[in-house]
Amino acid sequence: MKKYLLLLVVGMFLLTGCGKKADITCTGEMEEGGIKAKATYYAYLKDDKVNRVDMEMEIDDENTAKQTCQTMELLKTMSGDEAKDMVVKCSGKTVTIENFPADENDGMIGVSKEEFIKAAEGQSLTCK
Repeated sequence: MKKYLLLLVVGMFLLTGCGKKADITCTGEMEEGGIKAKATYYAYLKDDKVNRVDMEMEIDDENTAKQTCQTMELLKTMSGDEAKDMVVKCSGKTVTIENFPADENDGMIGVSKEEFIKAAEGQSLTCK
């Protein structure tokens, strides 16, 4: 389920206003289960490891975006401490997640820049 949600939420990484520019930005278009979306991941490095990931996804259908937002809020509630810092924002067709709860097993948090890019490119994203 976590993998499905990760694919569904691909790219909802949004700069959080803390003033720090993302160290890695990955973008792309995806389609999962008939749902089309433009995705952006923002990854932040600390000590040469990814320590934070934000995501932003613009979904082609507003109702689907609302459902995705509700699903992410539910995931946050059910995940307890793992997602305590996660922030979900919804606006029209755009769903944003700050501090996405991921770990090394997802190829996202605690990995090197190269490992993160490899995982993102495996999901058909382009990183810079």
